[in-house]
Amino acid sequence: MTCRGETEHRHAERQGDEPGTGTLARYPGEVLVDWALVDRVVARLNGIYVRKKLEALLAVAQVLIDEFAGGDIEVFRRRCHRNISYRKLAAREDLLLSAATLNRSVAILAQVRRLPDELAWALSETHHQVLLPVPDPDAELALARRAVDEGLSTRDFRRLVRTWLEAHRRGPAVGRPPVPALVRGLRTLHRVVVALPPGLIVEREALAALSDEDVRALLDLRRHRLPDLVRGLAALDDLARERGVG
Repeated sequence: MTCRGETEHRHAERQGDEPGTGTLARYPGEVLVDWALVDRVVARLNGIYVRKKLEALLAVAQVLIDEFAGGDIEVFRRRCHRNISYRKLAAREDLLLSAATLNRSVAILAQVRRLPDELAWALSETHHQVLLPVPDPDAELALARRAVDEGLSTRDFRRLVRTWLEAHRRGPAVGRPPVPALVRGLRTLHRVVVALPPGLIVEREALAALSDEDVRALLDLRRHRLPDLVRGLAALDDLARERGVG
């Protein structure tokens, strides 16, 4: 019988190296739940959120990247979904902020850092939120400048950004290429798997609640689809070596 701590330790050993470093970077609470860390961040975030929206939101983002990613915003955005302590924090009932607000705060902080100070601090938190879907940095800057120069309300700015997005989605050479269905499916699978509690064991009593249709579908998944998927994903090893991210 394997104890919980031993299982979590083995889980930790299976985590991948940081790209290109050859060494395993450890960040607070990433592999094992650090309840003291979670409690401390809840207390800090609740204290911050009583202040004005944009300043508070940026302070929230700074706490998150400091506590969970060593102050590196790109590390946080790349790895927060894998940090089990961060997921526990986001689910805390006594935290005054939703998980969506936590993630949005970091996105807005990144946007504030991209924009000139005279624009970034002239926009409200809501204006920043409206601007987030714009993928083009030049367009982001131009739209932000127009909002400030024209004193656009949130409603008018939302209309302006929506018009820009619709116009550029129709353009053949503008915007991101469509994501293949396989990639979308694998991303969804990854989100589902990483959301499961570490060391999850499915007990027979829990399986008894499944209907006959559920049992047949899951048997097909286990016997046929999952083995095919594992064999297909073997190509990821070659891809990882080519990109140096394995």
